[in-house]
Formats: sequence, structure tokens, C-alpha cells
Amino acid sequence: MSAATYTVIIATYNRPIVAAQLVQYLCSELQWQLPIIVVDQSDDGGRALRQRLEQLSCEHVTLLFDSGRGQSRSINYGAREAQSDWLIILDDDVLPTRDYLTDLTRVLQENPWVDALQGGVFYQEEYDQYQVDPQAWAAQFSAEAPRVRRKPAVSRDGVMWFTGSVRANYAAMALGVGGCNFVVRRDVFMRLGGFDENISSLIDREIGLRLWWYGYRTLYSPTACVFHFHHPTGGLRQRERLTIRRRLGPLTRQINLAYVYVKWFPGLPLTMMMGHQIVTGSLKRPWLLPLNAFRMWKALRTARALLEQGPRYVTGTDPLSRLE
Repeated sequence: MSAATYTVIIATYNRPIVAAQLVQYLCSELQWQLPIIVVDQSDDGGRALRQRLEQLSCEHVTLLFDSGRGQSRSINYGAREAQSDWLIILDDDVLPTRDYLTDLTRVLQENPWVDALQGGVFYQEEYDQYQVDPQAWAAQFSAEAPRVRRKPAVSRDGVMWFTGSVRANYAAMALGVGGCNFVVRRDVFMRLGGFDENISSLIDREIGLRLWWYGYRTLYSPTACVFHFHHPTGGLRQRERLTIRRRLGPLTRQINLAYVYVKWFPGLPLTMMMGHQIVTGSLKRPWLLPLNAFRMWKALRTARALLEQGPRYVTGTDPLSRLE
């Protein structure tokens, strides 16, 4: 098997210090010699981040500015520019472990059937433990290492694996992936259409469903992991500013949720989700029940209108299955 090539894609918004710190960490401390594509949608046109990156000695870093909005759009932009076999998609407020690339390469070599990989995600408490003794902290995952399937049946895609045997549930995550540490073959990403640009959140869950539906095969690997710090300001999932008009209408997160359910879980699951959202949002303030119901109804209408126009994929074409 020839050595895999990787491109790191980092999408960012109004976080020049955080994004620059991640790039510096990858280049200086981890000494990654991979192409790194940073896609910035910041309000200043990317000037602050560009100034910080110019101070770093990282010749393999490319900064792109995207005047649009949304994490899905940013990552798709970076994926179009990449030329590698694999894409490593990281949030701007994560730090990979020192052995991340070694663990990732080993897992992919042991599991050549993999089309996409979800790496482990840990948080501040685990990072503090890791800082004390990285080797001891990493040793705890030895028992969780994914089982190896070196010779999967080439005629079986991910759907057949997932539905055909209880053994298919070993370390495979056929549905759930998380975008802050997501590795995918670039050709698979493009065949799927990338992230759906109609939504700005839940994009990782949606593409996880699409991977499974079109027969691609995913794996969970806890060893190729990052620490996610959830920086409180900026970010492409920045909370909406609730003006009076926004308070009376559906929130973007409600539209995104309705969109995913209309697209993948119409019928009873959609109805149950809407009921749950309306009721739980009104438990502490029951007088808001009519407003919450109206918001959810508007979100559903918006989501259906978006789907009638069609998903917005990076290729502009319908996804292709693994066996096509």
C-alpha cells in the first residue's frame, strides 16, 4: 500500500488568535509537513489571521477567504482546493495528540476498506491529564483499539454490512460522525457532494447519514484523537443575535434540525422531534408554548422549501453510491 497523503482543512470565523495557535501547534510542535488549508469567513476579510500566519514559518499553509457564511461552505471550499488522498477536517479550537498522524496512518493501513474515519474527541479535563503523562493517558485506549477487518467482501457496501450481521457493529459507526475530527477520502467526499450547504449546523450528522445511505464504510478510532476546547467566542457556530424579529421567527438551529429530519426522517420521527422541541422549550416558561409552536412550524416550512430547491452539494450533482 502506497503512503497516504493528507490535507488538513480548518474552517474559522472571527477567531484569528485561536486559528493561528492551532496552525502554529501543527507546524512547530507536531512538525506536520502536510498541506494545511485555512478557510476564513471573518468579518475583517481575513486580515487579522493573515497577519498572524505571516509571522509563522509555515510554508505549506494556505489561507483562503470566503465571503459567504457557514461551516459546510468553508469546508467544501477547502476540499475543492485539496489535492491529497485524504482530508483531515479539524475545528479551529482543537489540538491533536502528538501521535495523531502515526495512529491515523496505522489504523488506515490496518483497515484498507475504510472510506471515512471518526477520530476520538476529548475535552479540557482529559487534556489536563494528557499534559501530565501523554504515554500513560494514551495507554488507556489499547483495549478500545478498533478491530481489524483486512479482507472485507468487496461486493458488500456499508449498508449491507450494517444490516446484515450483528458483527458489523464492532467499531464501525455507520451513522454518527463529528466534524471537529473527521477524516475522509477526498474522492469519497466529492462523490458524496461534500457537506450540504443548505445547513450551517448538524452538517456532520447529515453527511454521516449520507455516507451510510450511499454504502460508504466508516470507522471509529479513539486513538487518532483531538482535544476540543469549545472556545466561547467567534466560530462558525456562533450563537445568533436575537433581535426582536429573530425572537418571533424560527432560529437557524431549528431550521437545520427540521431540514435534517425532513430529509432523512420524515413521518413519525419528524413529528416526535417537533413535539419534543416545542414541549421542552416551554417547560420553564409555559406561556411561550404558542410562540415555540409557531417557530417550529415556520422552521418546518423553511426546511421543506430548501429541500424542494434541492441540497447544495460541492459538486452540484447528486451523490454517487460506493458501488457506482
